[in-house]
Amino acid sequence: MKKTIFVIIGLIALIYVGKCTYQTLSISSTIPVIKEYTCNGNVDFLIANIKKYVSAHPSISFKVTGVVGDKDSGLGYQITISFKSNNHDLTYDIKCEDNKMKDKVITTLKIIAAHDLTSGTGGYGVKADGMSELINSFTSAILTPMQYEQNIKVTPL
Repeated sequence: MKKTIFVIIGLIALIYVGKCTYQTLSISSTIPVIKEYTCNGNVDFLIANIKKYVSAHPSISFKVTGVVGDKDSGLGYQITISFKSNNHDLTYDIKCEDNKMKDKVITTLKIIAAHDLTSGTGGYGVKADGMSELINSFTSAILTPMQYEQNIKVTPL
């Protein structure tokens, strides 16, 4: 009888410690990055140039979906970019953050989700069906032309 009570108390303690560890480490809220790039300039410079690029290309939509941080600690933006490629509706969720180096400020651009709404492929992981095609479409339709038109240096990591 005493042994059973100790086992039950031990299990309850183990579950409690596991739950606290899980919440403390924020395991459930971590979204893996699919593809990461660096861009010259700060995040405000990048966002302004994305807006300028999108305004010149009406088939591309751009929306800021969230802002984190402040001017002192640095801003981070969550954005969504959508466009049509080869009769497929594509959408990308992206996180942009300032990354202060020793002598310069660069922006880290992270693709956290990519979806082909027409075929139902893509998702939140690099191993999702169709992800390599989605990354190639984003690079060829957005990043490469934006580099030339807006004079932004984009480097994949």
